[in-house]
Amino acid sequence: MYQWETTRTGYRQLSGRRCILRTRLPSMECAVDAIVKATCPQCGDVELEPADLVLRICSIADACTYHFSCPRCEKLVVKPAADGRVVTLLQSVGVPTVSWELPAELSETHEGPPLTIDDLIDLRLLLDRPDWAEQLATT
Repeated sequence: MYQWETTRTGYRQLSGRRCILRTRLPSMECAVDAIVKATCPQCGDVELEPADLVLRICSIADACTYHFSCPRCEKLVVKPAADGRVVTLLQSVGVPTVSWELPAELSETHEGPPLTIDDLIDLRLLLDRPDWAEQLATT
């Protein structure tokens, strides 16, 4: 669970498994500093500002993610944000948010056997022919 802690530098810190939200205590200043602690699979824990992350919220909760470029190795890191607490925490510190929907094709029913690698090879060879459109129309 998340817990509030007061650090030596005068910050209140909301910490959990992978995220840290730090705010100055009211007696210090009115400005709010936010640092998000995230984990890069290659470099380990890194500290980021909210503007360094992007939260992608999907209509299906399990498809929510956030991503950032690791400040050390500069690789793009994508993490799941299916837990509502992660989404709430990232939104509360001002992480830019993008809303998106899963494609409608995912909910369509499909008839017939699934495509095989041979089907894809045949299609690729067919597309090399100048009469490929006519060939597809007749099949």
